[in-house]
Amino acid sequence: MQKRIPHDLDWDALRLLLAAARARSLTGAARALKLDQSTASRRLAALERALGVRLFDRVPGGLEPTPVAIQVLPLAEAAEAQVLELLRTAAGADEALQGTVRVAVPEAMDSGVLVPALGAFYERYPRVRLEVVAGAALANLSRREADVGLRLVRPQAGEFVALRVAWLSVGAWGTKALVALGAGRAPWVGWDDEAGFRAESGWLSRHVAPDQVRLRCNRLEALAAAARAGLGLALLPDAMARLAGGLTRLELPGLAPALPLWLVAHKALLRVPRVRVVWEFLREEAARAMAG
Repeated sequence: MQKRIPHDLDWDALRLLLAAARARSLTGAARALKLDQSTASRRLAALERALGVRLFDRVPGGLEPTPVAIQVLPLAEAAEAQVLELLRTAAGADEALQGTVRVAVPEAMDSGVLVPALGAFYERYPRVRLEVVAGAALANLSRREADVGLRLVRPQAGEFVALRVAWLSVGAWGTKALVALGAGRAPWVGWDDEAGFRAESGWLSRHVAPDQVRLRCNRLEALAAAARAGLGLALLPDAMARLAGGLTRLELPGLAPALPLWLVAHKALLRVPRVRVVWEFLREEAARAMAG
């Protein structure tokens, strides 16, 4: 009758086999693996039952490998070498400043803030590759849709690190002709209620007549484009409106609170060097660009 071959042999079992053969005692094997001796004894007995063979003879003073053990030990050592090489390769890939990092940013910040600064970034980190996702919808960092994100909303759940890197002041922006008309006479373009800019939408509903709002958008770039086209005044983050160009600011004291800009990443990913350097780069560049 052919002996059944076990398919659930794990790495801990092989480590115990190797430790016992090298130490020639259960005490030494247990010490090497940081186990108590009774646990090591139970696991070795379980391994012998799983294989259906005796691996060691219990002799005075320790363990003596059986002929079967002597035959399988080179295979176990080869498996150990493969596992250690796997771990070294994985660790080396993460320790090196190389690989891809996916970055999520609000609209207009990709072309206005991130891309112009990439030359200096690649001079420092030539083997790091960036994938940039820009848009009003928030990339889900929990599902690794992005590794690092600049967000206007701080995450409320999950193992995230969130650092406020800037405050985005908000202003009313439009063409010179519309700014000259003033807030009460000029048409407006506004945020869609679901776009996530509730403070700005709330100010608009309190201070601007409904029939003055001729267009609503859920994308920052579309709102800025509508303002540049003369369709109406728009509430926009000041730094982003300046980056867009072609717009004039209408001074309205007490217009709206500033928006916080958060730099967010999963806590575990910040231990990966390539993610950490991108985090530091975004922190510096966002603060610099928003200060301007």
